[in-house]
Amino acid sequence: MSLQGVFQGAGKQRVIGIGFLTFGLVGVTLSIYGPALLAFQDSFGIGQSAAGLVVSAHFLGAFTAIVCSGLIVSHFGYRRPMIIAASLLVIGATVVIVGFDWTMVLLGAGLIGLGMGFLDVSVNLLVVRSFEDGGAPAMNLLHTTFGVGAVAGPLLVAMFLPSFRPAFVFTAIAGAALLWFVWRLREPPAAPSPIRGLGGVWIRMFAFCLLFFFYVGVEVGIGSWEPVHLEPSFGSGRAAALTALYWGALTVGRLVCVPISALVSTRRLMLFSSGLGVLAILFAQYIVLAPYAYALVGFALAPIFPTALVWLEEVFPGRAEMLTPLVIATAMIAPIIISPLIGIVIETGSTKDIPTALGLLTGVLLMVVIWLRWSPRKSGIKG
Repeated sequence: MSLQGVFQGAGKQRVIGIGFLTFGLVGVTLSIYGPALLAFQDSFGIGQSAAGLVVSAHFLGAFTAIVCSGLIVSHFGYRRPMIIAASLLVIGATVVIVGFDWTMVLLGAGLIGLGMGFLDVSVNLLVVRSFEDGGAPAMNLLHTTFGVGAVAGPLLVAMFLPSFRPAFVFTAIAGAALLWFVWRLREPPAAPSPIRGLGGVWIRMFAFCLLFFFYVGVEVGIGSWEPVHLEPSFGSGRAAALTALYWGALTVGRLVCVPISALVSTRRLMLFSSGLGVLAILFAQYIVLAPYAYALVGFALAPIFPTALVWLEEVFPGRAEMLTPLVIATAMIAPIIISPLIGIVIETGSTKDIPTALGLLTGVLLMVVIWLRWSPRKSGIKG
């Protein structure tokens, strides 16, 4: 299918417009936590493992919303729940801005996660439903705006350090704009009834859950802990700004993969991306090369999340409504578990151990992709 044909149609363009704004805001929100960790520690007098809890709080809220998203969409549609989700995001950002203690900040991060989690799933589902065979180029294009937002996030934090609050002011304002656009969204046609029963394919489904778990563990892990790794050598302000290189490379990688994904199979693209990511993370052990190594990892792994959602539909055709919330929910667990663990690794060792921990996660991701690469193309279940 040609790229021009992929994006033709008023309904598709409407979904793309909402998707651009949503994923851009997701990128900003996720990328500000890492550079702000040091500011959180200074403002509230907490340690690194405690500061890592803000990432866990966000993803715990996101996980809760994602787990419930399939049921919510099937009963209430898309528009009204998306309005509520955007409102929760704005409220959560406001709570973080005015937060006078660490508990209040964690509560605000959880509310942001609740809103963002549902918006993430609902927009991804709308794209998968709307674009079908053109899903991979469309998903990579939309997730490019995630990268744009992710580049802006660390720069926002770096501009206003040692205060973290102005970055969340931007999140609140952008969330209010998203709320206005979602309010004007037309309710899409009712989703088809999910096909029940996955028979004997649970191993493959579990493998997809692992794929998303370790990918998000690497993506958020680098975004959250790269500034901490670089800070002793580059200073807090420059370390936060250098993190933007990683998110920028992620953005460029997804943009580059828009035409590539229209020509190359999802399996080959996934295998090449994860393999290059493993090679790139090895160079992060050398502090002089680390900012550029992290950027190369971002470029290499860029297409994995959006392309894996399309790959999921290829392996389990017709089951996006049922399975997408499951794999995204599994992905949200990763930062809840991994972020505090990396904090513990640092406290028991040093910041020099960060690239080793991230390298192990990337290696497991590659092994999961290799297994799925040579598994049967489709689930083999009819219906």
